[in-house]
Amino acid sequence: MILTNPARWLELVTQELPVSYHIVGHAELTVLPFVRKVIAHVAGTKVIAAPFFAVAAITILIDLALLAIAAAASLALGAREDLDGLVFGLWVAVALLMSPLAWLPETLLLLPAYLFGTLAAWNSFRAPEAPPRIELITGSVILAACIATTLIKAIPHPGFPMLLASYFAAALIFRARVSRSG
Repeated sequence: MILTNPARWLELVTQELPVSYHIVGHAELTVLPFVRKVIAHVAGTKVIAAPFFAVAAITILIDLALLAIAAAASLALGAREDLDGLVFGLWVAVALLMSPLAWLPETLLLLPAYLFGTLAAWNSFRAPEAPPRIELITGSVILAACIATTLIKAIPHPGFPMLLASYFAAALIFRARVSRSG
């Protein structure tokens, strides 16, 4: 975060994003620009005229929900070492989603969630003790679709929905793994 110019962070707090608020709309990968577009659409205004306090309040609520999911996964992890990588992937994904500004090349940060989510799903499907749960199947299908959209360059990048779907898919796979063994 230091590399993004701390003066802009002070600007964010004191002047409500006057310089960088218009830049955020071009990234369109995180919660802030998504909420901003939705509120502008609902209010019937241009994205630039979206009410800042409504955008900030809803963004904070969504960010807290994303943090709660990652924190719950960390607490549920306990002494399980086989899911450490997946929890790390959840935290990296939530950091990317909560970032005030993220660009398309930064979706590479989803690699831990993709890698460890796929590994956890693979291990669950290979385990003979119980049939796969619906969370595991759903999470695996969503994660596979997100990985496919990332790898196939002919498909336009879906942006925020793909990031959010990747996060929830990894969380579903984690939940299925923890509930299966617990």
